[in-house]
Amino acid sequence: ALPEYVLGFLLLALLNGSTWPAVLALAIHNAGILGRLFGDALEDVGTAPLRNLASGGARPSGLLLFGAAPQAFSRWLAYIFYRFETCVREATVLGMLGVISIGYYAKEMRSRQFYDELFVLILLGAVLVLAADALSGWLRSRLRQG
Repeated sequence: ALPEYVLGFLLLALLNGSTWPAVLALAIHNAGILGRLFGDALEDVGTAPLRNLASGGARPSGLLLFGAAPQAFSRWLAYIFYRFETCVREATVLGMLGVISIGYYAKEMRSRQFYDELFVLILLGAVLVLAADALSGWLRSRLRQG
C-alpha cells in the first residue's frame, strides 16, 4: 500500500496544481484500508444466522446481504467515521506539503500573517471532526436501539 503522501505527490505531478491530487490520493488510500477493515469485520460475524439462511436455500449473495452484512454494519459505520476523521487530518498535512487542500491555505495564511483567517480554517477542521463524531455517536445509538 502506498502512503497517501507518496500517492499525493505522484498525482500532483500528473494533475498539476488543483485539489484533485489530494482527493484522489485520500480516496485510493482509504478505499484500500476500508476494504481490508470491512473484510475483517465480515470474517468475524457469527455463523449461526448464516447456517440458518443456507439451510433455507439462500444464495451466497443472500448470505452476504441478509446474514453477514447486518452483523458487520455497526463496525463498518465506525470504520467509515474513523477514516473520515483521519482524512481531515491527512488533508491538512497534504496541504502543508504542497498539495492544495485546507492545509495549503492554512500554510498560506500563516506565512502572510493572516491569523484571523488561519484561526477560521483551524476552527473549520475542528468543527468537521466534531460534527462527524456527533453524527457517528447518534447513528450508533440509533442502531443499538433497534
